[in-house]
Amino acid sequence: MAVHAKKILGSFRLANGNYDYTFAKNGSSSSFDTIEGRVFLKNQCARKMKLYQQEAGRAAITLWHLRKSWIDGAVDIVTASFNRSDKEALLLSAVLKPAWLTDKCSHRYPKRLICVRNPFFSTD
Repeated sequence: MAVHAKKILGSFRLANGNYDYTFAKNGSSSSFDTIEGRVFLKNQCARKMKLYQQEAGRAAITLWHLRKSWIDGAVDIVTASFNRSDKEALLLSAVLKPAWLTDKCSHRYPKRLICVRNPFFSTD
């Protein structure tokens, strides 16, 4: 389970609504009531769940949830605090992202890669 991308978007003020109790998980969607309020569990495919494992991947999944027309400014907002290794991880996450999102993030990629192992690619 992971914090849903809509909540991350809300923290950057890129989404409206209360997503405090919304989580992503691999499996069917469901919801239930607690004393704090209703909890929503949203289905995410395994490929998207793998993106939640690193900060750069969380940025990618967050941007994926935006409309394509809003992406240009949002990329700069979401990746503003990235260091070189985060930018590198964002590039390496391309194996899990759609091509349009990879293209929109391309100005944030480092010119030369240092990393030798892609953390988003595995054979399991």
